[in-house]
Amino acid sequence: MAEEAGEPHVAGLLALYYADALDASEGARVERHLAVCDACRGAASEAAETVAALELLTPEDKLALSREDPPPPH
Repeated sequence: MAEEAGEPHVAGLLALYYADALDASEGARVERHLAVCDACRGAASEAAETVAALELLTPEDKLALSREDPPPPH
């Protein structure tokens, strides 16, 4: 497991990675980690789908979503 080898998981960076919002060194770190970590690779496909769906939203959709009350915690 990558974290046991001293490399922290990158799940928190995946959405930024797929939105192309990381600098080159962070992007490379995510890629290296995904090459060795099954858990983060699984989270990566979900993050990629989420980012792709968000890219389909119109500016009006985004504005409407930002005005909605967040759902209550579970």
